[in-house]
Amino acid sequence: MLLAEGVAHFADIAAWNKEDVTGFAGRLGRLGARIEADDWVGQARKLAEGAHG
Repeated sequence: MLLAEGVAHFADIAAWNKEDVTGFAGRLGRLGARIEADDWVGQARKLAEGAHG
């Protein structure tokens, strides 16, 4: 689903703002709550920095 939405790299998730998180959470349904619970954006930032820094 993420790839179909144009999300192919950690940096894509790292750049999400609150509206992006809310939108993706809604499209994922029940699983969408995991985005904030598991801190996808924070984890993606760390992974993106490691991959590019």
